[in-house]
Amino acid sequence: MNRLRAANTSAAFAFALLVLCAYSWSSYAMSAGMVVVQPQVRPPYDRVYQEIIMGFNRTYTTPPQTVLMLNPENAEKIGAEISRINPDLIMALGSRSASIARQYNANTPKLAGAVSQVPEGMHGITMWPDPQLVLERLIIVYGKPKTIYLVTDIDKRQSQITGIKDFAQISGFKASVHHADNIKDAAAKYQQVLGQLQPGDAIWLMRDKALNDPSLLSLVLETAWKNKVAVISSNPVHVKRGALMAIFPNNQAMGESLGRLATRVEQDGADLAPIVEPLTDVHTSLNNRTSRHLGITLSSEANELIDSVF
Repeated sequence: MNRLRAANTSAAFAFALLVLCAYSWSSYAMSAGMVVVQPQVRPPYDRVYQEIIMGFNRTYTTPPQTVLMLNPENAEKIGAEISRINPDLIMALGSRSASIARQYNANTPKLAGAVSQVPEGMHGITMWPDPQLVLERLIIVYGKPKTIYLVTDIDKRQSQITGIKDFAQISGFKASVHHADNIKDAAAKYQQVLGQLQPGDAIWLMRDKALNDPSLLSLVLETAWKNKVAVISSNPVHVKRGALMAIFPNNQAMGESLGRLATRVEQDGADLAPIVEPLTDVHTSLNNRTSRHLGITLSSEANELIDSVF
C-alpha cells in the first residue's frame, strides 16, 4: 500500500513538473527578448566589445539575449535574422552594426553603443567623452588653459564643438577651433596653431584617423614640449608618446550604462523619444615626465582621477 501511494505521489510530482516546464518554455518562447549585433573581429580587437557586453550583463538581466556577429559578407543574413527573431529590443555595437539594425523592425526600440554618432531615431551612448568632463579634468590636472586649440572636422563634431565653446566661455578661457577634413588641411592648420602657442595653452587631439598622422603628431608633441603647452587626447597611445593626458572610454562601465539605458527604454516603451548620451564612463592616463616638465604638482583630487601613469 505504501509502495502504491509512493508511486502515485511520484507520478503526480512528475506530471506537475512537466506542466511547470511546459509553461516555463512557452513563456520563454513567447518572449522575443533582445538581440545584440556586434562586429565580428579578431582578437585582440574584439576585446572592446567583450568588455562592453560584460558590463552590459551586470545591469541588464532580462533574458533571453541573442548575439549576432556581423561581417561584410553576412549583412543581409543578419537583417533577415533580426526580422525572424522579432526582438523586443535591439542593441547594435559599432557604426556598421547600427546602420544595419536601423533598417529592420521599424517599431522595435534600438540602442547604439561603441559609435562616434548615434544614428537618428536610436537611443545610445557615444564613444566620444563628454566635452565638459574632459575640460574639467584638464583644469583639475593642468589648471585653466589660456586657450585650448583644436584641429578637427567641425562638420562631424558639431555637438562636441558647441559643448567645448560653451564650457570655455563659462569657465573664462578661449576655445580656438580650426576646421580640417583631410591630412593636408590638418597639416596646414596645425602649422598655424603651433605658431601661436603660448605657455599655459593646451591642444586637444580629437580621435580621427585622417588627421592624426604619425609625423604630424610628432611635430605637435615636440612643439608643445618646447612651448610648455599641455596636449590632451582621446587616445592613450598619445600619452606614451608625450601627451600630458588621455581621457578614453571605460568599456565595462560604458556597458553598464548601456544596460541601465536598455532597461529604461524597455520599461518606458517603444514611443520613448530617442535618448542620446555623451560618454561619461572614462579612464584617465597621465604622462609623468610631461607632467613634471610642465611644473605640475598633482592635487589629491587630480590623483584620484588618474587610472594609469606612463
